[in-house]
Amino acid sequence: MAAVILALAALQMVSSQASPPPVPPSNGGGERWGSVESLRPEVNLAYERQAQALRTEMHALQESDGGQLTPQHRAYMQEKAKALLSGYHRDVQRVDPMAINADGSKPH
Repeated sequence: MAAVILALAALQMVSSQASPPPVPPSNGGGERWGSVESLRPEVNLAYERQAQALRTEMHALQESDGGQLTPQHRAYMQEKAKALLSGYHRDVQRVDPMAINADGSKPH
């Protein structure tokens, strides 16, 4: 979860200083869900590919904006990062044998 906060904070800092774009978090949340690596390697590989694609897109936008993301591009990238992390969280819960919903049912 700390990785999510750091990633969003890094996105906000990009607009205030000209620097390379931040790297999206990598396999964040392992401390919360246990060893994610042992659950489903393909979930992690897909997330890593999507995170790299997001970073590449962010870098291209930053270059097109003259070194700093515009407020619109920053908001766009933040939404994409949130969606990526939300999807990763959902996928990890789907493969976690200990995960249950609030009503006690198994997530699908």
